[in-house]
Amino acid sequence: MTPFWDWEVPFILWLQQGHPAWTPFFRLLTALGNEELVLMLGPLVLWCINKAWGTGVLLLLLGSQGVNTALKELFRVPRPFLTHPQILQLDTPTGWSLPSGHAQNSTALWMYLASKVRRAWFWGVAVLLVVGICLSRPYLGVHYPSDVIVGVAVGLALWGLALLLTPAVTAATARLRLGWWLAGVAAVGVRISVCARKTARPLRITEEIPGQVSSQPHGRPRQAREGRSKRDEPAAITVAWRH
Repeated sequence: MTPFWDWEVPFILWLQQGHPAWTPFFRLLTALGNEELVLMLGPLVLWCINKAWGTGVLLLLLGSQGVNTALKELFRVPRPFLTHPQILQLDTPTGWSLPSGHAQNSTALWMYLASKVRRAWFWGVAVLLVVGICLSRPYLGVHYPSDVIVGVAVGLALWGLALLLTPAVTAATARLRLGWWLAGVAAVGVRISVCARKTARPLRITEEIPGQVSSQPHGRPRQAREGRSKRDEPAAITVAWRH
């Protein structure tokens, strides 16, 4: 699998020159875009800040998750570290690569909240968060830059759609009783638990070399069997999920 643009792999390798010094920082940034965290913001905004905003966040993020899953299954692009052995695997992702769920969700979420808060300082914080989360994904070797760009584009489209539909949806849900809201929050809780279960079963990357199977440790490029080069005896990369 080749990236969409020729510069993508060199760009990832350039970013990874900061490993291991910058790895904890970028892992923290990528954690801010994890599904579990962004999905928990919906009920928080709904009950603690603004009911209309919270409704928009809940619908936006749940819709974004569905769109992202569908697009990943449609394109089925493998992760960069699977097809380019020189790229370090510094995170344990699940599923396919295109588009980046972190980039898509963080863009949709923080642009939506910034458009509601309408403060210059909040816009600045939102943009910095989105840029940081987007940079963390290629740094960790789990996304091509094109995955991130497509994720941002889809997130912006969903943000615009949410701004158009939220007033009508908020008016329609204004009369819902507490039980319905609790059911909605329970649905988000189920989605979070599914995310957590999926995260607990990351991709297992192996190299199958005749007579030997070796796993790739985190932060290290895959190596051929000692005494033989990959050119002499090519390795087949496999991806497996634990069931």
